[in-house]
Amino acid sequence: MFQSVTSSDNENGVLCYCHRPAKIVRAWTRRNPGRRFYSCIGRRGANGWVSCKFFDWFDKEEPHGWQHVALLEAEQTIKEQKSEIEGLKNKVRTQTHHSANAGNSNALVDILKERNEVLEREVLILRERSIVLRNVLVASSVGLVVLVGGVMAKWKCM
Repeated sequence: MFQSVTSSDNENGVLCYCHRPAKIVRAWTRRNPGRRFYSCIGRRGANGWVSCKFFDWFDKEEPHGWQHVALLEAEQTIKEQKSEIEGLKNKVRTQTHHSANAGNSNALVDILKERNEVLEREVLILRERSIVLRNVLVASSVGLVVLVGGVMAKWKCM
């Protein structure tokens, strides 16, 4: 696996086969961890990105001894930290998703409370109408009884 290194310029003036300044890249392989090399910067061609496949070591000596071991350990630590970061990102995504759902739940609760208040007002109005209609029915019944009583009294008198 290779990883690009941000280097300003090629101070040594090394040119690739395309006669362009070569970029400096860092290798992250088991054999050459952290070892830098020159590579073609490439160019845009008719069929996409084109490179002349230029390669030459910037660091002439291979890593060895404690430096080699330290670089391998650092690489392993970086991999572990990247994995941990990815796990934490997933946790954050999950918690954000749950928070969004909780926000949706809170919004739903607010909507349901509002709907409940509307329904309670409607029930109160219907109760009042029911009381009015009951009073009209009682008054009508009393009126009917009085009318029937009056008619019967007149019939008796006759």
